[in-house]
Amino acid sequence: EEKELTEIIKVCRSMGRFSILKLLSKSPAAARNFQLRKLHSPASSLSRMIGKVKQPRESYLIKYRSRRSVTVTDFLDVLWCEKQMELRLHYGSRGVTNAMKRGIAIHAMIDKGADSHSQEAYWANELFGYIKDIVKLMDMTDVEPIMLDDKLEKAPRSFSELKLLACVEGIWITGKMDIIEMIHTHFGYEPHLKDHKSTKGGKPSYGAVRERQEYQLMLYKLIWDSLVKGEFELKAFMDHFGLHREYVLPQGLRDEIAAYGLIHVVSFEQLVSKYVDLFKSLPLMSERMYLRYVDRDLPEHTHIEEEVSYNHEMVMTKLRRGISFWRREIKPEYTHQRFKCRSCDYPECPQHPKNKKELAP
Repeated sequence: EEKELTEIIKVCRSMGRFSILKLLSKSPAAARNFQLRKLHSPASSLSRMIGKVKQPRESYLIKYRSRRSVTVTDFLDVLWCEKQMELRLHYGSRGVTNAMKRGIAIHAMIDKGADSHSQEAYWANELFGYIKDIVKLMDMTDVEPIMLDDKLEKAPRSFSELKLLACVEGIWITGKMDIIEMIHTHFGYEPHLKDHKSTKGGKPSYGAVRERQEYQLMLYKLIWDSLVKGEFELKAFMDHFGLHREYVLPQGLRDEIAAYGLIHVVSFEQLVSKYVDLFKSLPLMSERMYLRYVDRDLPEHTHIEEEVSYNHEMVMTKLRRGISFWRREIKPEYTHQRFKCRSCDYPECPQHPKNKKELAP
């Protein structure tokens, strides 16, 4: 490459503008010879080489999640099939539910912005909703003991649908935990994560479906623990979502916040700080988690509960693979599992059953 560059410099120095004009003015034949010389010159070769150099690809985080968070479901879908997720981002979801429509409308409202502080107002209400749930969860640990088998014990307390926002490995992630059960131990209350799954006959899942379910539980524990450890950076949050920390909360919202015992919260920054501080007073999520399988036709019947043990190395490996996908650091791979392709909504994929009859099992 250095020799080629040296030759290019020599050609450029030897062929000034005046020399080229003089050459072209002599005859049409000379002009044709000049074009041939230019075509086969090292400089032309370099131009062709530069044209073939791959430019850095735009991250999916910038293209599709600018000033937004990545959801836990987004990471689960990447684990399920990277190529399918890529097509979904490119073509859009083809099975849009009412909940998804509402989410799209909310994000459209945020992006448009009725005023310069619409995003601060949105996040203030969103975070206050998170705070209310956390306060309720904390209140569950302050209950009177009850009689169980002639002993004073505290019965487990459960809380459902807890929303979270955290930054893990530099990625802002949101999600909603299904059930948190507060189990009383000798050292106080310990949170246990549980997730309901409805299946035919209430039978436990297996294979790739079970892998996805276990990954979901472990990812939620990772998010919870990051908040408890105080890994939520205020400045990074403001910068990522383009928010103004000095935004003054509406008086009505301030009154609601004060009713929950959070006094002197006036600015948006103070509200976010309260969200962060509340988690610091909570314990880490237990490494023992559970999947509850319920019969989709008879949900009132007794459910089957199976324990899942937390595997930090495994969840980090899958999470980092997912992050590499969102940053476009890897080429999305096709799934080689037949049943996943059968439920795919994207016939544009070469592996789709409509395009390929023989699929690996």
